[in-house]
Amino acid sequence: MRTSKKIHLKDDMTWQMMRKILLEVTDDNGVVDKAVVAIAKKHKFWRWSKIGLIFKRGDVIFNGKSNVHINKVSKDIFNKYINFQYPEHKVYNAPHYVKDSKNMTVAVVPQGKEKEFIEKQHKVEAPKQLKTFSLLWGLLKFNY
Repeated sequence: MRTSKKIHLKDDMTWQMMRKILLEVTDDNGVVDKAVVAIAKKHKFWRWSKIGLIFKRGDVIFNGKSNVHINKVSKDIFNKYINFQYPEHKVYNAPHYVKDSKNMTVAVVPQGKEKEFIEKQHKVEAPKQLKTFSLLWGLLKFNY
């Protein structure tokens, strides 16, 4: 999917553009009743997907038809839109659960340490070498 090169850049954005999209998206009571992201994409907003994270369908934005109130709300939402920061992903080692079918237990082991844990739990003894005893010049052999 190709995007047009006529997308508004961050520096070109103004709160008046946000006001226009808010009036288009909301009904007379100030409730969002249309798809916000699709309309922002149609208006070629810079990072149009952020608008869907700021307000969604069903949110009450305006509580009347006062132009002063609509302008104030538009400026507030515009500041949220420009200064919006995505939440950072926390990187950590998630615990790994190892099931022990012999003892019917579950153990929590750090990631990457599963093999060591399993080897430690299930140590296998080396097979014993049987000794042979032979009699009568090797005709009778006894293993013990």
